[in-house]
Amino acid sequence: MFREESIIIYTPMLITGKAYGGNTEFGVEYFIGKRISAALGAGFFQSTISKIKVNNGVTTQEIKLEKEQMEGLSRVDLGIGLRFYL
Repeated sequence: MFREESIIIYTPMLITGKAYGGNTEFGVEYFIGKRISAALGAGFFQSTISKIKVNNGVTTQEIKLEKEQMEGLSRVDLGIGLRFYL
């Protein structure tokens, strides 16, 4: 799901879109002791918006984007942490 709210020349504008995406995650946990461990994780999300709806409060218009206008929604997540077990 994609959502962007903005105001252009005193007119509110809402741009929304939907696209399928994929997510991949990988994590490693190493036990330092009996009740404590260190963890490292990484994730990657990939999706591209090719069709959007533009709503200005009065009318709604659906726009199919050209290949060079398509919006990529990719992201990379990295994480590190400590876990304590009771």
